[in-house]
Amino acid sequence: MTYRMTNEYQKILTKMIGEKLHEIISEQPYEVDTVIVGSLYRCSCGYDFHSNVINKHFIVANRTFTDDSDMMKVFRWLVDGKWEDFYKYIVPVYKKDNNIGYYTIVFGVTIFAWLFYDAERFCCLVAEAKKEGVI
Repeated sequence: MTYRMTNEYQKILTKMIGEKLHEIISEQPYEVDTVIVGSLYRCSCGYDFHSNVINKHFIVANRTFTDDSDMMKVFRWLVDGKWEDFYKYIVPVYKKDNNIGYYTIVFGVTIFAWLFYDAERFCCLVAEAKKEGVI
């Protein structure tokens, strides 16, 4: 199965780790000498910016949950009391994704390799578990 980070998952994970997601909450025309030359935006963090810097603000401000540093931030949150519930959740997912019907010591090792090899997959699985109320 292919796992892709969605806006919904990004919101779930950002809130879960105690950070604030940066989103546009308002937009107004930006005028210079009574001529509209663009838009003025307000971010949920309170920052106001013009349309020419909109992408820079969100790229710098929001986590993507697709790289190793974001995965480790999520992992550290899990280790603080949610790991066992998450592990119980992912075992059937791993078996289904890899067509495995049994559990062995090798399984216990390979599930960790599968889980941590792809940061985006790991973060998506955590977001799914959180969404379903498992963790």
